[in-house]
Amino acid sequence: MADLLLWTIPGSVLLMVAVGFLELWRHRRGSGRASAPLTATYINEFTAMFYGTKRTELDHRDSMSLMREEDASGAPPPLDLDSGVVRLSAPAAEPGECVAEPRPAVRRERGSSRPASRRPPRD
Repeated sequence: MADLLLWTIPGSVLLMVAVGFLELWRHRRGSGRASAPLTATYINEFTAMFYGTKRTELDHRDSMSLMREEDASGAPPPLDLDSGVVRLSAPAAEPGECVAEPRPAVRRERGSSRPASRRPPRD
């Protein structure tokens, strides 16, 4: 009985490696259904047996997978397609940090990537 308990953890590790090779072989051969790998689930549960924080992480991951993601509301989007304007906000400077002077905006002609000329048009 003592020998059985002695080989429980190493035996389960060897079983995990064997199942991992089986999954790899089935994946390369192209058979099998697309699902979560059994080996990854086994490794997570095996680790959670020895580390209590892993169980908390797995529970948190499960609860986050059930929540839906929503777009952040609050600030308007930085790109206004109608007027062709992009608004960028700079992060606040920390004490002792050098802040560069802002450069003047460059006007561009519509449909061109070159800056508009500042000379008056020729007659």
